[in-house]
Amino acid sequence: SKAAKSLNISYKKAWQMLDAVNKSAKKPVTINSIGGKGGRGAELTEYGKSLVNAFDEINKNCWAFLDTELARIEKL
Repeated sequence: SKAAKSLNISYKKAWQMLDAVNKSAKKPVTINSIGGKGGRGAELTEYGKSLVNAFDEINKNCWAFLDTELARIEKL
């Protein structure tokens, strides 16, 4: 619910997106739970955490590349 709100999407849409990610990945990305104090929840698996880390690294490298290329263009 908190994650869905932070993305400004419905709770149902968030669960649909998580389901789609889990179905398309070669291993489970999240472990879903039902019930408890807060209701349903999801937790990243180790594989899911590795995907997030890989994305963060790729994102960081892309921004570094863009910064370098923009600086090069500004010198023209």
